[in-house]
Amino acid sequence: MSERELRLADERDIPTLKSLWAAAFPDEDATDIDAFFDRFFNMCAVPLVCENGTAVSMLFLIPQRLRCPSTVVSTAYIYAGATRTDRRGRGLYRLLLTYAEQVARKNGVQALFLRPASARLEESYRRMGFTVSMCCDCADVQRDGDITFLEMSAAAYAERRRFLLDRLSVPYVDWDEAVIAHAQRWCRAVSCGEGACALVARDNSCIWEYLSTDATVRWPFAVRACRFPGSSTTIGLLKPLDDMDALKSSPLYMGYGLE
Repeated sequence: MSERELRLADERDIPTLKSLWAAAFPDEDATDIDAFFDRFFNMCAVPLVCENGTAVSMLFLIPQRLRCPSTVVSTAYIYAGATRTDRRGRGLYRLLLTYAEQVARKNGVQALFLRPASARLEESYRRMGFTVSMCCDCADVQRDGDITFLEMSAAAYAERRRFLLDRLSVPYVDWDEAVIAHAQRWCRAVSCGEGACALVARDNSCIWEYLSTDATVRWPFAVRACRFPGSSTTIGLLKPLDDMDALKSSPLYMGYGLE
């Protein structure tokens, strides 16, 4: 019978975690995985379920902020949750989420959020207390003419994004520079081009957030956009760990993350 342990990862676990990642997310190559670990491992808590000393289930708690009209809430982004193929269906990931919540509370985190990979997983997370929806429209943008995206550093993009979203007076995820820089890298990698992103405010009431695969785009070529406030399409779920009125308002905006 295997000996089970819940603990936080340290650097000795990295080779095992990379192997677990590669098996769970086969679309990402070794370079992508290395880039993530180089950027995020030392800034995250990484809860594990281990059997006989070896990690068989993992997730990353990436510290972020939820900016509300009257306060800033400490949050953690649950990312890259994965269980070894031969250990699935045994309740290990649910056990891991319970442990991750304990770790988050101990670290002063006030809410957890994530992006469900499917409708089935969304229902599972809702049963585990993720009840606050993050909604917007996500669509391919199509129109005539050209649009030019100006490249920004991650710091400049984060500052501009914050300036525009603050004007909406609704809670939103304030992605930090590390997340934005990694998303910019991913955009370049998948397009073999320059990569770009931009924010455009419309009528002081709507934000379009664009991701492009090239610095100059001829519509409707390869452009994805999030519009907020948007429809009731759920792109993320949040679980408050404290009873905070600021997190009961709806809708919330998450926008693009690492996916």
